[in-house]
Amino acid sequence: PFEEILAIKDIDQRVQAMRYGDVDKFFEHTKAEMVSASEISSAKLYFIPREPSCVFIQDAYFARYECPSTGRIYMSGIEPEVGKKKNIDEAMAWKHNMIVGDYRKMVLVGNEA
Repeated sequence: PFEEILAIKDIDQRVQAMRYGDVDKFFEHTKAEMVSASEISSAKLYFIPREPSCVFIQDAYFARYECPSTGRIYMSGIEPEVGKKKNIDEAMAWKHNMIVGDYRKMVLVGNEA
């Protein structure tokens, strides 16, 4: 259960435990708010405020996305300054160390294949 996973003090152990949890249940458990959904992919950006959850030491943003080759669902933490822009395509571009225009082109070309 996510209550137990989030209670793990060692961050490396917590990250490993989260790899085996259901991403959508994590968002339900933390009462995350979806703040952006991509028009070109299945990616979504979620926001979890520091208060009242106290799960995180600061406001947190996470991207939820699907691997196009395996269909597996992943989540990834997003730098808060990027997340505050509330644009999932920009967050995914940041994640891949790209500018948003190049990220969008990459996704659109990938969807054509």
